[in-house]
Parts: sequence; structure tokens; C-alpha cells
Amino acid sequence: MRFTSKSSGWTASLFMLATLIMLLGTLTVASAGSLSVQTNKNTYNIGDPVSISGTATPNASVYVKIIDPSGVLKVERELQTGSQGAYLAEGIYLLKVADEPGLWKTNVHDPSSNETVEKTFEVVAIWERLGNLENQIASLQNQTQRLEEEVETLKTSVENLLSSLSSMEAALSTTTYIAYGAIAASAAFAVISLAALMEYFRKRGIYRRIVGKTEKAKTRR
Repeated sequence: MRFTSKSSGWTASLFMLATLIMLLGTLTVASAGSLSVQTNKNTYNIGDPVSISGTATPNASVYVKIIDPSGVLKVERELQTGSQGAYLAEGIYLLKVADEPGLWKTNVHDPSSNETVEKTFEVVAIWERLGNLENQIASLQNQTQRLEEEVETLKTSVENLLSSLSSMEAALSTTTYIAYGAIAASAAFAVISLAALMEYFRKRGIYRRIVGKTEKAKTRR
């Protein structure tokens, strides 16, 4: 019975120890899983400030480093995390003209969890930036040239339209004059015809007869 009780005590102790080790392991993995880092941009130009943020063990210290492509340490700083584990290093480094272009990296170490994370970012050389600006200027010049050509084409179209309108107005004026002339000629012909008809009646005495009949009719009334 004593042997059995002793064995049961050892078994319980081993079970508790194993449970504690598992809990500690779980806590360590959770702390490591919460460590993160990010930069405010993926690509930087000379003169841009670099800001770093992320999460780590709450209410603890983290150490932030920025390293250039040649492995030169540019900045190292200790930061304090908040109650939620967040940290921020705003404008931790300002990129200079003499800085090497290429892939840089930021390194964050959390002593509480003994974990380290890294993130890379690109720094564009100043001559590459100038090259990009030149390409943009060339593109703008091409767009301006195309716009000028389109304006010239539109101007030509407007001039052609105005010329067509002028031709139509001239044709309309000519047609109007012809119509007026035809009307005047018709009126003159009618007057001449009426005068000729009256002369014919006068010579034939028809006009006197008609007038005489008209006078007699008036007298009878």
C-alpha cells in the first residue's frame, strides 16, 4: 500500500510538471507569434523619413536596427511597447544623399520572447529618381504634342465648317436674287400683257361697248 501511494504521488508530480512545461511552451509560442514589424513605405527616395511600427511583448522593451545593403548599421534604438504590445518609431531615420541605394532591412529583437524579425525595403538612387522624372517629363511632352495636333485638327475642321457655311450663304443669296428676279419679271410681264390686252380692246371698240353697257345698267337702276 505504501509503494502504491508513493507511486501515485510521483505520478501526480510528473503530470503537474509536464502540464507546467506545456503551458510555458504555449506562452512562449504566443509571445513569438505576436512579434511583428512593418515600415511606412516599401520604396523610399532620398530625403524620405523611415518609420517603423509593429507589435511585441506588452509593456516591454524591443530593440530596432536599420541596416543598409552593405551591412552598415545606420541606427539602433530601444523602444517601449504599450499595454497592447504596440510600438512605433516615427521618422527613426532620414535617408541622405550619400546613403547607398538598394535593399535595406530593419531588424527588431524582443528580449522577452528572445525572438527577432526582419523586413526589407528599397531605397531608390537619386539618379534613378532623376531618370524617372526625365521619363515623366518626356511623357508629358508627348502628351502635349498630341494635344497640340488634336487642337490643330479641330481648328482645321472648324475652318472647313465656316467655309462650308459661307458657301451655303452665298448660294442661298444667289438663289434669293434669282427668285426675286423671276418674280419681278413675272410681274412686268403681267403688266405688259394687261396693257396690251387693254390696247387691243380699245382698238376693237370692245372697251367702249363694255363701258357703255355698264353705264346703261347704272341708268336703269
